[in-house]
Amino acid sequence: MADPTPRLLLWGCAVAIEAVATYAGHPVPGRGRTRTGDYQVAGEHLVERFRLFFLIALGETVVTSSTAFTAQPVAPLRVTALIVAFTGTVAIW
Repeated sequence: MADPTPRLLLWGCAVAIEAVATYAGHPVPGRGRTRTGDYQVAGEHLVERFRLFFLIALGETVVTSSTAFTAQPVAPLRVTALIVAFTGTVAIW
């Protein structure tokens, strides 16, 4: 992994490239440019993608809570915290 300063520079370059490409319309040889107004967004597809992303995020929350719980010895307060975290995750779902 890169040190913090070069990493920040790399991220800055990546953001700059993305901004320039978006402004230029993502030109592709032989295909030309595309503008945001040319996109056709299917709402149903977008909602389904967001649902799947949300489900993955909730699953990651359960895995992280479980991993944190198993890393230390069992104690009543820790069991309560795990139950509250799991119940809160289920309630969000």
